[in-house]
Amino acid sequence: MSSTNCVINVNNLHTFFNTENGIVKAVNGVSFSIEKGKTLGIVGESGCGKSMTSMSVMNLVPRPKGYIAEGEINYYYQDGSKIDLTKFDHDSETMRKIRGNEIAMIFQEPMTSLNPVYTVGDQIIEAIKLHQDYSSKAELRERAIDMLAKVGISAPQNRVDEYPHEFSGGMRQRAMIAMALSCNPRLLIADEPTTALDVTVEAQIIELMDQLQQDMNMSIMFITHDLGVIGDVADEVMVMYTGKVVEKSDTKSLFKEPKHPYTKGLLKSRPVIGRNQRLEPIEGSVPDLLHLPVGCDFYNRCPRAMEICKTEEPPVFEVADCKVKCWLYRKEEQ
Repeated sequence: MSSTNCVINVNNLHTFFNTENGIVKAVNGVSFSIEKGKTLGIVGESGCGKSMTSMSVMNLVPRPKGYIAEGEINYYYQDGSKIDLTKFDHDSETMRKIRGNEIAMIFQEPMTSLNPVYTVGDQIIEAIKLHQDYSSKAELRERAIDMLAKVGISAPQNRVDEYPHEFSGGMRQRAMIAMALSCNPRLLIADEPTTALDVTVEAQIIELMDQLQQDMNMSIMFITHDLGVIGDVADEVMVMYTGKVVEKSDTKSLFKEPKHPYTKGLLKSRPVIGRNQRLEPIEGSVPDLLHLPVGCDFYNRCPRAMEICKTEEPPVFEVADCKVKCWLYRKEEQ
């Protein structure tokens, strides 16, 4: 991938937390790249490291207990030059210029992300003032109204003066998208942006993000536990488990022929319209990151576990255009 096409490249990222009981390896050796105008979907159960990967990219890992222990997060500017975000403190001037301007983020719950004592318009204006050059309050207000209109909020000239509690859940999420996109970022991180919404509003938000991506040629990192959503929005999918990438493939291939037993389990456990079959849940739960099993982390839940899985952690095998972390594919590698 050329530097002119690449927006972000994460290489061997390790994000750890010091706790009273030991070190929690929340992100453990994650690598990926996102091209200009493309969407990477990140899926997995709760506690698999999806959100912490995004927080690492934004340099918002909770300190002092959390820290990036190893790896690179290379962000590529429009001219092709790059900067490793791990080299800067989270509150450095460099990160403040990048965060919200070059890379923006939509958080999981819009009601807790918006400040209840400020109007929605004031909060959008604050984001614009930090990074953009507008000479007057009138211009800032007009820009905020324009962004609310762009994300499909009716009567934006009135809504701009309303408070978050006066917005419905879908409208708050749209306001969060307006705030995130107000400075025309090149990368948008959407962390479970549709989780708290009903299916109708969810479809509207997904359609909105797709349209804005096309209009702005923006890259998106889309984090969710809903594989149905990923099938609609992502060009590539990265499946995470216990802070590691267990499978990475283009979306069509992953849905047509998933490789890792964990990915297959996720697909079988989701409801599909017209499929007259019982859902098959994945047995057990994600292991405690402080007490991971020896060998493969998925061994205790895997229907195809082998003896080698008990004692040795699998490497990443390349199968066709897919990367999969599973001993089932060692013969194909040889």
